[in-house]
Amino acid sequence: MLVVFNHPMWDLYLIGKERHQFLVNEFLQKNGKYLHALELNGLRNWNETGQCGGWPSSGICCSSVVADRHGVEPNANLNLTNAASFTEFVHEIRLEKKSDILFMPQYAEPWKHRMLQSTIDAVRHYPEFPQGSRSWDERVFHPDAGGVVRRLCELGPTGRRRG
Repeated sequence: MLVVFNHPMWDLYLIGKERHQFLVNEFLQKNGKYLHALELNGLRNWNETGQCGGWPSSGICCSSVVADRHGVEPNANLNLTNAASFTEFVHEIRLEKKSDILFMPQYAEPWKHRMLQSTIDAVRHYPEFPQGSRSWDERVFHPDAGGVVRRLCELGPTGRRRG
């Protein structure tokens, strides 16, 4: 198992940089010993991503950082590893406290362009994918009126399943 603090410096709820940083520091002081790594996301800006590198060396939390990506294109930052399996990678992070990150050239591209491309990738049609996952509305899920989680393509204006 690998416990990673995802997007630690993303002020998602727009509470303000100082308040967010205070809460992150408080969380790390209380829970950092249970974390194995902080996430560096290739779609977040350097002002946010770069701050993650300071915490492992500060001693208030885990000792590693890992790259993360939730899209089609390879991440703009990659973990460099000799691990042949996820288990071996976890061993590197948890026990060897080893984490090498490579920032790819696309990380220097404008953030808005990378976000737009990621959005296009998320919603485009993939005819090579297995039946039932080719269009975006087959890959996205939401609860129906009764609370049952269904694919969006099953939720029409009348709540009836589409064929």
